[in-house]
Amino acid sequence: MMQPDSLATELIHQEEQSNIYHITKRLNIQSVINYQLTESLLPLIIPFEIDETEFDQRVLSIEKWKPDKLVANKKSKTKQTPSKPITNWLAIALVILLITERGLSWMRKQ
Repeated sequence: MMQPDSLATELIHQEEQSNIYHITKRLNIQSVINYQLTESLLPLIIPFEIDETEFDQRVLSIEKWKPDKLVANKKSKTKQTPSKPITNWLAIALVILLITERGLSWMRKQ
């Protein structure tokens, strides 16, 4: 429920003796950042404490970064064609298109 309160220090306020929560300010980017909406919503969504160190796997030891076995790079059996610049072909096609367009416009007397 939305109950505006200009003196509130929290964005979400719980009523006494119930599980009803009130939003005390309008939700916009500035208020969400200033009043840390995500941190205040977390206890409502997950009501129990989580041991963060048990599930935190962001830091890995150097042994976990090493591969189990090394695989040699095998050359591909498919033959790759050398890439040729197509700018010359595009320039030629553009000149042919321009000459054709001018020829057609001259024939139609434009």
